[in-house]
Amino acid sequence: LYLAGAANLFTLWVLSAEVISYFDSQALAAGFRSQSWIEAENSKLLSLTVLWAIYALGLLAAAMARRSAYVRWAGLALLSIPVLKLVLVDTFAVRLDPLTFRFLLNFYFVAALLVLAVVLFAAFLYWRQRETVLPQERYVFPALLVAANALAVWALSLEAIRFFDSREASLHASYESAKHLSLTVLWAVYAMGVIVVGVLKQASAIRLGGMTLLAVPVAKLFVFDVFLLESGYRVAAFMTLGVLLLGMGLVYQRYSDAVRGFLFGKTRS
Repeated sequence: LYLAGAANLFTLWVLSAEVISYFDSQALAAGFRSQSWIEAENSKLLSLTVLWAIYALGLLAAAMARRSAYVRWAGLALLSIPVLKLVLVDTFAVRLDPLTFRFLLNFYFVAALLVLAVVLFAAFLYWRQRETVLPQERYVFPALLVAANALAVWALSLEAIRFFDSREASLHASYESAKHLSLTVLWAVYAMGVIVVGVLKQASAIRLGGMTLLAVPVAKLFVFDVFLLESGYRVAAFMTLGVLLLGMGLVYQRYSDAVRGFLFGKTRS
């Protein structure tokens, strides 16, 4: 077991060193502090994140096939590193030029999608093997789903912020109200989607998570947006949130039995 762990660490070390060497050579050829140098540094950071995530997924898949609890925990520990790196390090270390920013087609967002896909596939592996994993691992599947949703909201929110930052840089105009409105609407729509999935699946935990997320844009609207947004954007924010809540009421009418089950605890979790 120890030899297998050492072999995996050595393999990951060698692969990471190859990625670093490759992009360092690209940066050196481009010239220090040039745009190409910055792009090479960005690519190096994000390529390492994607590499570690994919390697962790392979480790988890092998552990599921061999039914090894120790290797599963090692795979989960390794998977947490690129997820945290993407959010806590890459978000601030990756420098995207606002004048050349491409919405949804930049390397950071693509890397985030790849890491998100890895987390979702890891959750699928745990769901498929839910009858064979240890009792201590019964919380891994919901934890992975929570991590995937948090990562999705983070990546989409960051993409919206960078889009309006690029508009400000290129047009020399303020898009602060549009930025805050887009975040409020994005979070509300995402929360509504989670709630609808919870209602359709009759899953109280998913509905509760959606309602918790929905409280964030509602609180943002009344605590911050009402003071920060320009009048037109403020009206649009209230109208949009009102339409979404009305739509949620229609969903309640259509699936009232499932929602009552959530309120009174008569549904499967």
